[in-house]
Parts: sequence; structure tokens; C-alpha cells
Amino acid sequence: MIRALVVDDDSLSRTILLRFLAPYGQCDTAVNGKEAIDSYFQAFAANKPYSLITLDVMMPEMDGLRVLKNIRRMEKERNITEPNKVKIIITSALSTPQSIIQMFYRAGCNEYITKPVSVQLFNSLLEKYSLIETKGDSPYDTTRTDNAAVH
Repeated sequence: MIRALVVDDDSLSRTILLRFLAPYGQCDTAVNGKEAIDSYFQAFAANKPYSLITLDVMMPEMDGLRVLKNIRRMEKERNITEPNKVKIIITSALSTPQSIIQMFYRAGCNEYITKPVSVQLFNSLLEKYSLIETKGDSPYDTTRTDNAAVH
């Protein structure tokens, strides 16, 4: 079971990602970067850390890059190492230059994907980071080839 935080200022994007992740475990949401940081620290303090955070790039109050850097700094200060670090998947509706994407990877994101997010891609990322065990665990048909997507 995963424990996920979906961070996006767009309610439709939050809802879709929440519905996708809900069968795999507990999911919380945040509508901006400040709420994301608060939720992350509260979960850590309660000894219920997130295993996955999906993080939008552009949000009010604090953008995704600043959130990412804050989380990775906190993990470093507390000597949290792989594989115990939260997996962070950056999501963006924008066509982003490679230099910006590389900046997110250097800051510590695990993946950077563009919306709409395909169910098959998202499942493969959950598997890659051992957040789910096998394709057989997926409640979704990942064999579809019609580009079914999570927006």
C-alpha cells in the first residue's frame, strides 16, 4: 500500500490523479506548494511519511521546484537516504525545454512527466519504484493502446 500526496492547483488534475492512486492506498491532496510542504512535514512528524508525491510545476504560493528542493533538503537534514526518500513525480501541462526538465532532476525529482499522463506510463513508474508489485496488481487495463490518459 502506498501513501501518496497529490499536489496540483487544478482541481480536475487533482481529482484524476487521486482516483488513479486511490486503489493503491491512502491519498491526500494539496492545492499549492505551501500546503504540500505543510502536509509533508505533518506526515513525517506523525511517522506516516509519504511514499509518493505527484507535484505540479506551476502553483500559487510556492512552485513545484521550491517544494521539491525543500523536501529534499529536509530529507538530507534528517539523514534520510534511498530507498526511504519519498518518490517525487513532477507533472506539467506545459511543453518544457530540456534545460528546465534537467533542473528538476538535479534538484532531486525521480520523474518528470507531461499531462495528460497515460495510465500505462503511470503504472510503469509505480512499478519502477516498487510502489506496486506487478502489472497484475493494477486495477486498470494497461494493455490498451488507444493512449488512454490521466489528465
